[in-house]
Amino acid sequence: MHFERIIGLALLVGSVVNSACTPSASREHDGGVIDVGKVRIWTYPKGAKVWVDGNLELVTTPSTLIKKEGTYQLRLQVPGAEALEAEVTIEAGTEKLLRLDLPRPPDSTITVLADVDGATVRINGYKRGETPLEKAITRPGPVDITVIGAGRRAKSIRSQLGIGEHKTFEVRFATTRTVGSEGRGRVTMRLEPPGFVELPDGTLLGEAPLVEKTLDAGVIDIVLVSKDGKLRREVQIDVPVDDIAIYRFRLGAEDEVDP
Repeated sequence: MHFERIIGLALLVGSVVNSACTPSASREHDGGVIDVGKVRIWTYPKGAKVWVDGNLELVTTPSTLIKKEGTYQLRLQVPGAEALEAEVTIEAGTEKLLRLDLPRPPDSTITVLADVDGATVRINGYKRGETPLEKAITRPGPVDITVIGAGRRAKSIRSQLGIGEHKTFEVRFATTRTVGSEGRGRVTMRLEPPGFVELPDGTLLGEAPLVEKTLDAGVIDIVLVSKDGKLRREVQIDVPVDDIAIYRFRLGAEDEVDP
């Protein structure tokens, strides 16, 4: 009996030694077996999608990839840009940081053409130049464009600009519509410095900003007045039928009222 116990103990020790010497892709931690590792992925620019061995696994960066031990092929891409291929090796029970500089998407740009040259172009409230305006770099997303031509005639353009997208808009000041002949429309209007929007007869349309103000469709004359009354400008705007137009105006030294 004593001899059998010795033999059994020897077999058990041999088994433990063999197990310790056998290569394994796992790690032990607090009594459990860990067979996965982590990679924290940071990219510049942020917001990249990550494919792992051809499968989309991360929809945006920065993010953490958790996989079993092994070597993986990564494909990373910022929307609108070229993709970058990379390889990463993950070890079980470990965590690493992977930083990658990714290709940038091309600039998003806007071109504004008009049937008159020299019309002022404001994109999202900022003066960007005069017509013809060629490939003005613009942040992707919603855009509103105000084009002001001779005779203070203003046109509004609304659109959505994608990442790396170029859009061209054409404005025709020669086109006119009779006020009220085609129904009603809405106007949102912002003014700097703060002030009021009036009709030529002095009727107050409201204090700027006007938000989706309902007006007769067509070309109408309005007057922009600063709160202190020192700046004043008469303009014509187009009110679209059953739609909304967005205008942004900035009064300056040329709009000063004679004392």
